[in-house]
Amino acid sequence: MDVSPLSKVRKLWHENYDAYLIYKPEYLERRDLFYLTGFPGTTGFFFQAKRRNCLVVDSRYHGTAKFHAKARVEVLEVAHGESSLRAVLGCIKESRAKRIAVEDYVPVQFWNSLQANLPPKIRIEPVHGITLEARKVKSFSEIKAMRGAQRITDAIWEKLPKLISPGMHTEYEVALLIEDEARKLGAERVSFPPIVAGGKHSARPHHMAGNDRIPKRGVLLFDFGVRYRGYCSDFSRTVWIGKNPEKKFRAAYKAVLAAHAAGVTMSKFTRTSLGKNIDTAARKIIDATEFKGTFVHGLGHGVGLEVHEGSSLSPNSNDRIHPGEVVTVEPGIYLSGKFGIRIEDMVIAGKGEILSRASRKLAVW
Repeated sequence: MDVSPLSKVRKLWHENYDAYLIYKPEYLERRDLFYLTGFPGTTGFFFQAKRRNCLVVDSRYHGTAKFHAKARVEVLEVAHGESSLRAVLGCIKESRAKRIAVEDYVPVQFWNSLQANLPPKIRIEPVHGITLEARKVKSFSEIKAMRGAQRITDAIWEKLPKLISPGMHTEYEVALLIEDEARKLGAERVSFPPIVAGGKHSARPHHMAGNDRIPKRGVLLFDFGVRYRGYCSDFSRTVWIGKNPEKKFRAAYKAVLAAHAAGVTMSKFTRTSLGKNIDTAARKIIDATEFKGTFVHGLGHGVGLEVHEGSSLSPNSNDRIHPGEVVTVEPGIYLSGKFGIRIEDMVIAGKGEILSRASRKLAVW
């Protein structure tokens, strides 16, 4: 049975604090409020005491918040012209909390105003990532949503060879096609701007799709994902356009594919595993070839409500990965001025289950 997000978060702070406060400003792409309350709006406050869960929103969002709020979440409206700070102070006063954990991404101005308006007997203390920690291990319903996101991603991938014309479409046009297909297939949107990198551009891990045309012959790298029911997918494939892939490309692809397999194998465990250990298993495969030193980023990262969240799989990561986390396995080889290759899949840690059904074999389009 799934444990509710509200219960998971309360368990993380209740021994050391009397209450927990989040403020998400408009500009911050953080999905904690949605996770805890179901509210999809761009700004608001969440205050949790031992017997109360309050979502504080301004009048623009009151109707939306009431509609989407989860059970046991009380929605408080800040009327137009009134102070959100005053509403938050009211929640604190009613809770009789003396020591309050505040997520450290709150703006400094809000922190200072809150501190200035609280009596000396009430202490606020910054904490980092309490809700993010609760979000790491996914529930059955969360993984179901992520499977849905991956199904849409796989469907886009299957369509792409028929949609693009090498030598005609630009990288940017192909990126727009991906975004359009995502919407048509039921996604809320793409989870990040699609990476479409042709030829030597593929040697840049985070190339921004531009106005260069897709090559008639050579390498084409894709990295994209969608958001479905709030949850993200993240997926990469590299193909060869035209006949007879070059020998060096074939050798590099073989190494990346083997590294990917090693990373997935290391993602299968019973208790926990360190992020750096999973990274090492994949990295040593590439470093044992002529391409040593060309895998220039970490093996992967957590995925969920955000496309990058939670644990890191990288050479220096001491993050302890738990069964039920969804992480990416995305080894790559990047040869500056020539080409790059990346193969990426989301994997359920512990089970070592790959969510994508798309082939990882070298594809020639």
